[in-house]
Amino acid sequence: MRRGSQPDYVRGRSYGPIVTVAGLVMERDADTQDHVILRPFLLPMRFGRHAVAPLPLRLRLGFPPRAAPVLSTSPEHMAAIERKRPWYLVLSLLAALAFGANGARSGWATVMLYHEPIDPSMAGHGIADEADRAAVVARVEAYVHALDAARAQGWPLSIAKLLLGGATLFFAMRAMAGSRGARAALVQLVIAQAAVAAASHWLLRDVDDAELRWIEAQQAAGHERVPEEMLRSAALAALALQMLGSGLIVLGLTRRRSRDFFEPAPAAVGEQ
Repeated sequence: MRRGSQPDYVRGRSYGPIVTVAGLVMERDADTQDHVILRPFLLPMRFGRHAVAPLPLRLRLGFPPRAAPVLSTSPEHMAAIERKRPWYLVLSLLAALAFGANGARSGWATVMLYHEPIDPSMAGHGIADEADRAAVVARVEAYVHALDAARAQGWPLSIAKLLLGGATLFFAMRAMAGSRGARAALVQLVIAQAAVAAASHWLLRDVDDAELRWIEAQQAAGHERVPEEMLRSAALAALALQMLGSGLIVLGLTRRRSRDFFEPAPAAVGEQ
């Protein structure tokens, strides 16, 4: 070791050979020959023209080096890695949440209409023109009459919408939490909800027509006339989108990766 590269506490004194033990520098004092100095080795040592970097602190203190992390290759670990939630499963669950909430809202609104019927005289409140107010009141009376005439079909369908919508909402949240049985129940609920929506459209057609005419009269009173054919087309498009969305939800829930996600790890490995 050259003097220029020695620490300050070494310069000015003569020491014997330097030996490193467990990362410490053991030096024998050349003056007393009986005093051993142990100092932490902080500076790089030089052997010829090559410098050797100091050891890590763990090795200088005498501890063994840390073992390199070993990645598990067990079937359970590999299955846990592969069982990632597919993107179409996430979209299906979110759509099921939306469909369930909308179905429950629609069913509850119809139930409240049967429980507390609309007062037609209050429907024209706030309309200044007498003719427009009379038209709105007449359309509301026709809607209430059609709703009451279809009570035998409308009341059970509204209860079914409310119950199926609430159940779909509940099992969609359970499926998001990874419940195994919630996926199969959710598939059946989505199909049943779509069937009830289609049955409501065909069985309550007179009620829907009366409601569309009521909306048309309200818009005419507000000088925003929209043709009834356009409103009817919008209602059919909404029904078609609901049917298509329900089919896509069922498809997303029944695909292979979606089924494997809800299966236990050993079963998922065994199927592969």
